[in-house]
Amino acid sequence: MRLPRSRPHVGKSPMKFCFRAQDVSVELSGLEIEGSLALVWKKGYRRAATEPFPIKEELSPIDGSLSRTAIIAQDLAQICTLFKSTKTGSFESKTAKFALEHTDAATRRGKPTNAKLGVVTVDLATYASQEVSNTRVELSFLEGKVTLRMTLCSHWLQNVSADGYSDDSSVASFHTDADSEAGDSVRDEDSVRSGSTEASGGFGSGGRWVVGRSELNNSSFPPAVAPNTALSKFRRAGNAARRVGAFGGKNSRGTNGSLG
Repeated sequence: MRLPRSRPHVGKSPMKFCFRAQDVSVELSGLEIEGSLALVWKKGYRRAATEPFPIKEELSPIDGSLSRTAIIAQDLAQICTLFKSTKTGSFESKTAKFALEHTDAATRRGKPTNAKLGVVTVDLATYASQEVSNTRVELSFLEGKVTLRMTLCSHWLQNVSADGYSDDSSVASFHTDADSEAGDSVRDEDSVRSGSTEASGGFGSGGRWVVGRSELNNSSFPPAVAPNTALSKFRRAGNAARRVGAFGGKNSRGTNGSLG
């Protein structure tokens, strides 16, 4: 006998939301550790994580007490589908987990040691609304020894269809500036995270520009190089090297170098 097919979302409308964790800070009032902390956000098998940020110690000039904090200057975001009841208007529960990962400053056999400080479960449906919302959230780890504070932003993606997609296939995770108007910033995040990136340049085969963060917003990229400045310098260095046979003979063409 064939069992009836399960229909868990009958009487509910799917809606896509973008949730973003920003302005994240961690206070370690009852934990004496050094090193760095990273925030991890998991929903199902999807995972988004920040880079490690240093734990900083500060001595109070008033009472001499020592405080330890970490400012996580990186946003995390996930896109997911929530189901809204057509009768009550409430959303079906959608849980996610936030974890703090500690990287010890001390090393063991030359490698840093990593440890998870704890995991807290959050119901994202609690923070969802059809209007854009920003809610200040406080999460406690290790029985109150560690406190994480952040702003959890909720944005209904009204123009994105939620029909025909499972929740897992609709989840996306990315880093800073993850809203509906920052797709380009999201795709560029890996390039600009360290403050520079490389792109094809005008020096022929193998030539590359080294681009700072400010140049990425410059509409004239790649930058023009005057013949008597950096490009000339690059060519002069290459010609001089060829004359002394540094590139394996006079017919050698390729080179890697810095513009200085």
